Amino acid sequence: MSALNAATDATVVTVESSATSSSLFHQRVARREGGIVTYGMTPPKLTTEVSKLPTLADTQRQRLISVPADAVILYDIHDEKDRATEIPRPFPFSETLNGMSALNAATDATVVVDVVAVESSATSSSLFHQKVARREGGIVTYGMTPPKLTTEASKLPTLADTQRQRLISVPADAVILYDIHDEKDRATEIPRPFPFSETLNGLDWAEQLGDVGKPYVHFRCIAKYDAPEFEAQLKDRLPVNNNAVVVVGGAAAAQQLPITMDQAYEIRRTVAPELFVGAVAIAERHAAKGNEHERMLQKQTVGGVSFFVTQCVYNLEEAKNLLSDYASTCKKQGIPMVPILVTITPCGSAKTLEFLGWLGVKVSKWLENDLRDAADQGLILEESVDALLHLFKELLHFARKKGIPLGCNVESVAVRKVEIEASIRLATEIKKILEQEDSGAAATVNPATPII
Repeated sequence: MSALNAATDATVVTVESSATSSSLFHQRVARREGGIVTYGMTPPKLTTEVSKLPTLADTQRQRLISVPADAVILYDIHDEKDRATEIPRPFPFSETLNGMSALNAATDATVVVDVVAVESSATSSSLFHQKVARREGGIVTYGMTPPKLTTEASKLPTLADTQRQRLISVPADAVILYDIHDEKDRATEIPRPFPFSETLNGLDWAEQLGDVGKPYVHFRCIAKYDAPEFEAQLKDRLPVNNNAVVVVGGAAAAQQLPITMDQAYEIRRTVAPELFVGAVAIAERHAAKGNEHERMLQKQTVGGVSFFVTQCVYNLEEAKNLLSDYASTCKKQGIPMVPILVTITPCGSAKTLEFLGWLGVKVSKWLENDLRDAADQGLILEESVDALLHLFKELLHFARKKGIPLGCNVESVAVRKVEIEASIRLATEIKKILEQEDSGAAATVNPATPII
């Protein structure tokens, strides 16, 4: 690059270096390649009834998602009454909606705008963003909580340095920073094994950590923020190319929240439409109510969610049931499946196992027995890591057969060094599993071709 830059052809260097920061269409144009395919269309007529625009947008959205093209051209037509021709115009001229606003003409069409924005900006950002935008499986994230609020300020720089080095080296596509709250409204007969400790704001901690070579995915619990606070976070503190957000609700359905999930999604759509937004999926809730897949689709189609992160999984059967119902419904309704990151968490003690139960995590009875027996021998951490690797392999095989873009979120929420090391080992092994799975075939991509 520096050798070429010394010559007068520096303009070419600029074109080539910027190519990789844009879409496949932009890259091919910048490299002056052939083989580009575009799909051209005009926006709807200006006289189209507003009430019909949502249905029209839905129809066109499905067409554009599935069309095998590198870009979509939206024409900007005018009357051309001054055209010099002896042939009378065969069709009367009809003004159309502005191509830039046509997709946004109806409320339901906002999802289309999200898709276009996500796909077009994906290749200019991180590998995580690219995989989410292309609806690929194989994503690995590393989840952790910020330090306790009571941590001495003098110790934070050293702690940040330690965690930064760990996060730089961990084989993950993104770092998830959790946003926890007391959850005193959680309905459970099990007393909380550990007392609640407030943590630093994940946004503040990310700033202290700095660049870790991968984007941050910030959980935002709407039980803690009113509308102005939530809007300010999305607008001012989450730059599009470096972050994503997962909107999390309350611990109990009856809990009174400052804003609703729908309001949170609408705020995101209004102030940060290009910001990737995810949601939580809970297999245990699906086992109890049977409609978690419907909630996921509602968040995806109405809320603009582009990926899901599950609650910690320790029950293979319930996780399979949720994945199966989601995949089956998506196929029946013609809705593209988005990446689902299965969360796995090493369990380092019998007390941690109790805490998982308090959180609502369902551990298969046979596995719970194995873990308790291992705890008596001081081997529960190794037993849990081994069990989780087998569980994820089985889920991955199951998902691949159904075309589900599955990934993994490895959680590290313990403070003991051995448990932190176990989480890194787990993330490393998960990455190997995914790479081995992809060695014989390309990574799972949703059949719907993304709009570039």
